[in-house]
Amino acid sequence: MEAQEKYREWIGRELHDNINQLLVVSNMYLKNIKPAAGANAEYAGKSININNQAINEIRKLSWSLVPPTLNDIGLKESIENLVLQMSMDKLQIEFNIDIDESTMQEGLKINIYRIVQEQMNNIIKHSHATNAIISMNQYDNLVRLLINDNGKVFDIKQKVTGIGLMNIMRRAEIYDAK
Repeated sequence: MEAQEKYREWIGRELHDNINQLLVVSNMYLKNIKPAAGANAEYAGKSININNQAINEIRKLSWSLVPPTLNDIGLKESIENLVLQMSMDKLQIEFNIDIDESTMQEGLKINIYRIVQEQMNNIIKHSHATNAIISMNQYDNLVRLLINDNGKVFDIKQKVTGIGLMNIMRRAEIYDAK
């Protein structure tokens, strides 16, 4: 999992620091073109809009790949930021987090964050829910994470074929979680 996190972080940084910067420079050149007439002005404007969309998508992708520095902003705030990013008009997300992060290992915090991230992606992609609740409580050395939604039911007896759910199970197994 640590190697996977490092690889994700590398990809996220490359997208942000390399490809995104190329698009920003391209936008600067497009904006400095002398005002053109007719179709050329329209094409330049469309190009700038497309570049801006690509920049925004790369920023979102980079943000999802690079784990937050959980020691700096904390797990709770990282999940809050994730919820804000993923909240949509059609999906309202409520969360209640009561944990003592000072007693948690950095690896555990990253794994919990990734599990929440994957579950939220699954809710958005598959469940078509309108409400979701993230609840996390800590009892001594035990952390209880519950994520519920009011969307379509997932049959746990179904064979798991998606990599996301398998990654969640692997992340949980590392810490003897169920």
